[in-house]
Amino acid sequence: MAKMFDSPPMRETIRRLIRSRMAFKGMEYKDLCRALAQLGVHQNESNLRSKVNNGSLGAQLFVYILMAMDTSALDMAQVDEILQELAPLDAPDVAENQAVGSTQPDTTQMGTTQMGTTQMGTTQKGAGHGS
Repeated sequence: MAKMFDSPPMRETIRRLIRSRMAFKGMEYKDLCRALAQLGVHQNESNLRSKVNNGSLGAQLFVYILMAMDTSALDMAQVDEILQELAPLDAPDVAENQAVGSTQPDTTQMGTTQMGTTQMGTTQKGAGHGS
């Protein structure tokens, strides 16, 4: 059985992204549950709170949460900023990915997502997929 990739900084990033968007929209978990239910996704409030607080939700639920909060784009610069804030300075994946390639900043975006359209670059800055 393949080992699943798990990143504590990414879990915290996901938590922060969802919680900040909820605060911006003035949503509580009960509101998010209602919005998800309108999309056909049924989560009880306490399970949803636990999943968000742990940052341990699947990709499908994450996308449904973004849709439920009327999120039309995911700002990958914000994701990178949070990850950089959380990443230890001596993390081998971060140092390795920053050292590879030219000294020019990575302008490729991964996941500039708009409802119905996903644009993906050819590189994933800071992605350590453990393969």
